Amino acid sequence: MKKRTTKVNSLLIDSEYSSTVLAIGDTFKASPLSLTIAVQKKFPVFFEDPFDFHEFSLFKQEIPIPSPTLVDQKHIHHDSTIDVQSIHVLGVASASQINIGSLDHLFSEARVKHTRIYY
Repeated sequence: MKKRTTKVNSLLIDSEYSSTVLAIGDTFKASPLSLTIAVQKKFPVFFEDPFDFHEFSLFKQEIPIPSPTLVDQKHIHHDSTIDVQSIHVLGVASASQINIGSLDHLFSEARVKHTRIYY
């Protein structure tokens, strides 16, 4: 990958959540990961030992990875600088990435287990 300089004049992110990445410039590889247990309670009951990810099969399951699709492409970078005036992002969620520049490899994983407690 040809090295380039990235200039960003203004960047505003209103909301950012767990395991998000902001990359300004070229990135070779990124692997954001978010494992979440979301608990809804009827009453404010707190436990000494919170939930363990190993208790839920969702976090043990293997994700089937599709075979990569090769795309024949040609890029011509007329300038060695990426020049961005302004970016406004309303929200960035779990295991996601904002990338201003090139990104060669991305593997992103977000798993959320929702559960309710009624006592």
